[in-house]
Amino acid sequence: MTPITNNEATTGEVQLVFTGCVELNSGFKFKCNSPGQVAGEVKTNTMVTHNLKLPAATAPNEAGVLLTGTNVTFSCGAGLAVTTVTANIIGEYETKCGSVSKSKVQKLEFLAEKVGGVVQDGKQKIREYTGVKYDLESKTNHSGAGEYDTSAQEGTGTLTFNQEVELTCAK
Repeated sequence: MTPITNNEATTGEVQLVFTGCVELNSGFKFKCNSPGQVAGEVKTNTMVTHNLKLPAATAPNEAGVLLTGTNVTFSCGAGLAVTTVTANIIGEYETKCGSVSKSKVQKLEFLAEKVGGVVQDGKQKIREYTGVKYDLESKTNHSGAGEYDTSAQEGTGTLTFNQEVELTCAK
């Protein structure tokens, strides 16, 4: 994150590094990487973060983050499959809104929608905020010329801030 001098700031910047990345479509579980990264590591561009309060019906902990401006390209299996992911994604912080817990490190998760325990292709669990839909989109070199499909990403991680933060989630 870039330094935030205002204790009430709700936006910042972040660049994510995913480790242990493999493709699951071929059955071979080829390692994936973005340019300049080791096998199994994908590094995103710098994205804008928006801390927000999510509806309790959608996110039990209510505190969320919207990452906008996603744009990353990675390859799997020594370039056999090249994928570009763009657009936006919403995740949920582990800490509940109004918690008195202050920390520089906040855990979060991004979940795909599940029906009967089965992940639904191309759908994030949380993809709407204040009536606006936010989806990831992706295309591979096998998808056809220039066509993007709605995508989903599952994962957990942490955001480390330059100061202790408290997720107050203004009403």
